[in-house]
Order: sequence, then structure tokens, then C-alpha cells
Amino acid sequence: MGRFDGLPTELILQICDNLSPQDSFAVALASRKLATILLPRARIITLSYAADMKKRDLFLKTLEKDVDFSLVLVDRAILEECILTQDDEYVLPMLERGVGLVSPPGSVCASTGVNLLHLAASAGCGDTVLKRLLVHGDEIDPFARDEDGITPLVCAVTKRKLAAVKTLVGIYHERGREIDPPDSKCPLILQAMPRGYGEIVLFLLETKGIQANARGPFGENALHWLAKTDMTPEDEDAWEDTDDEDGDFTAQEVVNINQQGREDGDSHVADSEETEDVNVRVLKGLLKAGVSLTDTATRDRLTPLHAIALNGRYNLIEPIVTGGAGISVRCANGGTPLHWAAKGGSVFSMDALIDLGASVNDTDLENKTPLFWAYACENADDPPSEFDPSPYPILYLLEQGANLSHLDSSNQSALHIFAQHDRPNGATQLLAAGIDVNIQRNDGSTALHLAALNGSHKTAAQLLRARPNLELKNAQGQTALEVAVEKGKDKVAKLIRSYTRRGVTAVGGVINDRSMEDLHDRLTTQLSIYEWRE
Repeated sequence: MGRFDGLPTELILQICDNLSPQDSFAVALASRKLATILLPRARIITLSYAADMKKRDLFLKTLEKDVDFSLVLVDRAILEECILTQDDEYVLPMLERGVGLVSPPGSVCASTGVNLLHLAASAGCGDTVLKRLLVHGDEIDPFARDEDGITPLVCAVTKRKLAAVKTLVGIYHERGREIDPPDSKCPLILQAMPRGYGEIVLFLLETKGIQANARGPFGENALHWLAKTDMTPEDEDAWEDTDDEDGDFTAQEVVNINQQGREDGDSHVADSEETEDVNVRVLKGLLKAGVSLTDTATRDRLTPLHAIALNGRYNLIEPIVTGGAGISVRCANGGTPLHWAAKGGSVFSMDALIDLGASVNDTDLENKTPLFWAYACENADDPPSEFDPSPYPILYLLEQGANLSHLDSSNQSALHIFAQHDRPNGATQLLAAGIDVNIQRNDGSTALHLAALNGSHKTAAQLLRARPNLELKNAQGQTALEVAVEKGKDKVAKLIRSYTRRGVTAVGGVINDRSMEDLHDRLTTQLSIYEWRE
């Protein structure tokens, strides 16, 4: 340290500003000169060191001395440092000591425009710390907003600190302040809903002055958020990690485990039902608070029921319809909730809607039924619906009477849509049900033309298993083979030529009961693996 204490005083101070508390403490003790230079901040360094190293006795003894709490080390005052690290056992003694709460230049609060209550709520400090901060009166403004409009109450909501939320709400009521003003940039209900904080949402809904019907930047209200956010248990993070120590399971092991769980009554079912109760309670609370059922969000203009159906939140469908949601309400494209349930691939949602009176052959603005929309659910891989990853939405719609012969405004069948978007599993199910493989839409294209156009090799193979007429031409006078050649889709062209030479054996034979059983087994296996990953 000999060379170090020969440096100019200002440089020594700058260097110490960038050292850790422990290193700064060591520097201060290195020589009498350094101790003299650093004396004004030595006790702050000691406090920081003691808190960092959990040396409570040293901390309390130093606190009894004359300490200049206005000093800032590494852009933080000592009180800010302890608050931000959630060291309540060190914050409280300083508050009891009467630490001044005016933020010194260079501190976090002075630099960002927030106060200590913002920091305490954001860091998740205990309720006792919050109450102690509030005791200091005018020095701490519990209603202060930063440049983004965030108050300490908003911080407490976003950090899931229910006790702090209750404390701060009580302060608002005591002082006659508006809790959730209409001009707020951060409506409280829209801070809690996207995070799944069910217990905070339920408390807010019982609180006078909350904007229950607040809407987000895309028009979404709290019900839209409930449609895609599971209200998680408050102690969700307490679940232990149960990763298998012997390596990953094989696909067959996963299937066997899931099957055993179904036979024995999987304990997770009870957990799911308990969680769903929270979701239903939140739904009923939102309806009671008057949250609009007709508000629309996003460019698709989805109502909450559309969003619930899309996301597979089937347990919420009956209560929201009972609460007044229209079963045949339309989105911007004319789709009903059943259309959106089909798009999301949720059989349970479709079942709930049909039970409540939805029509399986209702049409959108392009004369498409829900069966046409079902192409969007990736039933070939991981199902998109988090809450109901059903592998059989197409078969379900067919069982419920979906019209296979229905054509949309472009004279397309559902098979055209599945071919256009390369959905081989869906195409197989439609073909097995008897859909006409040779239907030509307005431009003369068959489903095979569209598969050739897009290079959809797997879908083309399924279409060829239905023995299509390869001589059919589109409006440009091209057969499906000629389309494939022109567009450079060599694999599809090769497949069609092979079919021409060898017949249906080139693509696996005709679609029969055995091939459908294989498809069902494959979908079930994929579903089981998906559920296990979740």
C-alpha cells in the first residue's frame, strides 16, 4: 500500500469509490494517512462491509458512532444499498437510528427520481420496513411517481408483495388519495393480471377505487389477460426440483408413465383443479367488478371469450357465458369463439362451446367453418394450446357433424387449406373421413396443386394415397406435376412421378383403418411427450 498512499487525495477517493466494501475497508486500515483521508467515509465503508459479510455485531457497534449517512459509495447511499439487497435486519436499525432520508447527490434516488419507498417495494422488503419508512412523514412521499408513472404501490404489485400492497392501499385511504387514477400509466389490475398474481388481483378487486376495466395498449382488458395467463399459487416457487438423476426418459417411458398416472389418478390433477379454482374465482371477481365482456383487443378484435377459447381455458367458458358473454360473438374476420377454439386446437373448449349451443358449421366472413380454422393447430408436433394440448381437434369436429363438403367463398374445401399450410396429419384425417380429393377451387387448383406449389412433400404423399386425378388442370392449364416442376419443387415432382409409375404403393398404400390407428398412436405419443415437457 506504500505507493497507494502516495497518490493525490482525490485520486485515492475515486479509486475507493470503485472498490468493493471489503477492499475499501482494507485500504482504510492500510496506513494512518489512508485512514485519515478515508475517515469521513470509513464508518460507511464499515457498515457496508458488515452488512455484506453478515457481521451484525460489527454493524450495530459502528451504527452507535457518529456516521455521515449522506456519503455515497458506488452510486448508492448505505441505506439504499441495504434496502436493495433486502437486508431488512440492517435497514431497520438504521431507521431506528434516525437516518436522514433526503437523497444525497449521486445516490440511486437522486439519479432516478424515485424515493426509498419505491426501492423498498421493488426489492421486496418486508412490511415492517415499509411502515418504518412511512413513519418519517413528509420526507417519504408514498404517492410519488417516477418518469414512467410508477408509484411505490405499483412496485409492490409487480413484486407480488401482498402485505406491502395492503399497507400502501391503507395509506391511500387514510389520506384520501386516489389509488388508481384514470390517467395512470400503470393501472394496477393490468400489472397483476399478466403476472398471474391471483391473490393480489382478488384483493385489488375488493379495493375501492381500482380501475377494474382498464385496458392495455392493444385494447386488452383483465379478462383478455386471464385468457392466456394462469393464476399461479402464491408459493409456486417453493416447489422442489424433481429432475431425474438417471437421465432423460425415452418417448415410450413417458407414454407408460402418463398412462399409469391416468390409471392411478395422477396427484397433479388435484393441483390443477386447485389452481383452476383460483382462475374461476378471479373470473367471477372480474365479472362482479364489471369488466367488459365485449371489449375487443388486437387487430383481430377478439373478445375475452374468443381469447379464452383460443388458449384452451375450457374451465372458464361456462362461467363467462353464464356471466353474459355471447356464444356467437364475432371477431374482425367473422370468426366465432368456436372458430378460435378450433384454431387453438382445444377439444375441451370446443366441447364446452358446443354444449352451450355453438354451431359446428357456423361460417366466418369468408364462409369458412371452424373445420377450416383447425389447420392452424400444430397437431403434428407440440400443440400450441398450453391449457388443452389435444391431439384430435379435427376428428372431434367431424364427430360433431362438421360438413366435409362445405366450400368457402373461393370454392375451397378444408382440404385445400390443410394442403396450402402443409398439414399432413390433418389432411390424412380429412381424407379418411371421405373428403373429395379432386375438388377444384375458383382458380382450378386442387389440394395437390397447392401442395405442389408450396413444396409440401408430406402432405402431397397423403393426397396421393387418395388416388387423385392427376390430369386436372388449374386456370393456367397446368397439372399438379407441372406446377411442381415450374416452381422447382423437385421432391414433390419426384413423388408424383413415382406414384405415376408404381401407383399408390409408392406413397404407403391407401388410407385405411390401420394407417389411422398408426396416426392416432403417433399423435398420442407426441402429446404425452409434450405434457411431460410442460
